Amino acid sequence: MFDPFKKNESGDGAAHSRPDFIEVGQIVNTHGVRGEMKLLPLGFDAGFITGFKTLYIDSIAVKPTSMRVHKDCVLLTLPDVEDMDSANAYRGKFVSIRRTDAHLPKGEYFDAELVGMEVYNYFPRRYVGTLTEVLTYPAHKLYRVRGKEHTYLIPAVQDVFVVDIFPDEGQIFVHMMEGLESDEN
Repeated sequence: MFDPFKKNESGDGAAHSRPDFIEVGQIVNTHGVRGEMKLLPLGFDAGFITGFKTLYIDSIAVKPTSMRVHKDCVLLTLPDVEDMDSANAYRGKFVSIRRTDAHLPKGEYFDAELVGMEVYNYFPRRYVGTLTEVLTYPAHKLYRVRGKEHTYLIPAVQDVFVVDIFPDEGQIFVHMMEGLESDEN
């Protein structure tokens, strides 16, 4: 009987730890002279970010006094940041959310939660490698999976390539097809 949770001798079977914080963007510039900052989302919709009451900058919780979507960015104002010079001090800083504050629909995960998971071919069951990076493209995302001998680029398309994801076990099951192997070392 097929047991998706049985550890494969090829994989290390280590438990996957899920991150407590998820990076959602980077402050790239100031906006105006009253301390407003431009936050560039990193793989997220700007509207999604504005739904959080608390953000984390340098692991410090901050409650923005205002956030609004402007083009593809978020314009935000922080307490005690009232001029361009104060806002400029935040330039280049990454902004995170606490994972427990985010409520994704069942079966959806943040990219940061998937990195480090073991990837297995669904049938015949065999260890493929470890997910090292999630690449974002307009059509869909690609999972970069590093195996013992090869690196694979697997389209992150549910029910076509991705069969199932078990985040608590740190395992992803995929349909491996010819041509997914890349030429990189």
